[in-house]
Amino acid sequence: MKKTTHRAARPTTRSAETSLAVHVPGEFKTFACRVDDTSHPMKSGQERRCRLKKSVISQAFMACLIFAPLSMSAHAQGGRQDLADEVQLSTLAAELKLQRGRRKSTAGSIDDKLSAPVRVALNEWAGVASEHDLSILVPESGAVVVFGSADRKLLSEAVSVLDETWEMLEDLRPEDGLENEQAVLIFLFDEEGLGGGAWGAVLEALVEKNELMAHAARDLIADPRALMLRGLPGFLQPTYDMVGNTAAGDDEFRLHNELAHKLTQCVLKSRFGEVPESIRWGLGFLVEQRQFRSIYQLNATGFVASTDHFNWPKKTREVILDSYKEDGWALSGHALRPNTAGRPEASQMITWGALDYLYAKDSENLVAMLDELARLHSDATGWRTNLGHYVGQQEATTQVLAERLDGIDARKLASHLRRVK
Repeated sequence: MKKTTHRAARPTTRSAETSLAVHVPGEFKTFACRVDDTSHPMKSGQERRCRLKKSVISQAFMACLIFAPLSMSAHAQGGRQDLADEVQLSTLAAELKLQRGRRKSTAGSIDDKLSAPVRVALNEWAGVASEHDLSILVPESGAVVVFGSADRKLLSEAVSVLDETWEMLEDLRPEDGLENEQAVLIFLFDEEGLGGGAWGAVLEALVEKNELMAHAARDLIADPRALMLRGLPGFLQPTYDMVGNTAAGDDEFRLHNELAHKLTQCVLKSRFGEVPESIRWGLGFLVEQRQFRSIYQLNATGFVASTDHFNWPKKTREVILDSYKEDGWALSGHALRPNTAGRPEASQMITWGALDYLYAKDSENLVAMLDELARLHSDATGWRTNLGHYVGQQEATTQVLAERLDGIDARKLASHLRRVK
């Protein structure tokens, strides 16, 4: 990806997300708990009561609940970075044992190497981490904190993946506004860890922090599964295939793909805000394909064909060359099809290919597109602080996508995909 010159700071395994308006003293707020794979798209105008809908993903079930009052979009957040910079580790947080890179130490002994968002996260979660002896790992690059109850080697490998993912996303930043002021929180549990008290303690803490409904926490305690919280931002992730039978040859779960894709969606939401689903999923696929040459974090229920995980560059190139001469064919048109978002279908694959092209050849254009789309969503939400899905005005969204994508020559895109591994 080409380096960009703008560095100014500013402010999904499958899952479920549903919108609902809730009265808070003095005003109405909107929560999101939509099937959002972190999603099954909701029908236009459809209102649902707050019920957690189950959806099986890559073998793991995932629910996405975003607490709107505390999860403002990037464009709606105020300037609180100065306060974050002044945050000091609490006494309890300073005593936490953690690993940063290969170095193991206490948080207090490397305080100067921890970013403000990481210090904030350690302060907020020090009690739970200390009481339940959670392993804590901090990647050397990026505002990410991993809390784990799993094999130490597995956790270290996971952090290496997160480091690489963050570096890939380093230049995808808006030109103005606040830098991401919140660390992405990742909670990893192996099978033994899910059976201990830490899993329930983390869920109870999320309820206390108004990031999760109490009934959803009770359901997850009784039936553990992955939980995506893009508005936190962060996610809870089992480290093993909870649905398929790996011993029998099932291949529907790749932990590293899950981590890279979900981190990408969380970072995108934090830095920019909400964008169309096909763009959000497409960027996750971009990172998966470039890191692992495979796609596993799909927005689909149940199992998918094994061939859907591989050879996206070749398949997408062939689809483009077979169809680009058709009347009305346009990259923006494919990106405007939310019903294919996150799925191994032609429009989503073509959108992924276009995003990869911009990432590699015109990153400034990609950043500008994400910024403009997120602003359209923010302008349209009004008092509904966080719906959990994109609601930007359709005509304006079409115009932005056309301006940013339709200038890409289809044959050049196909040629680019020939070189993508």
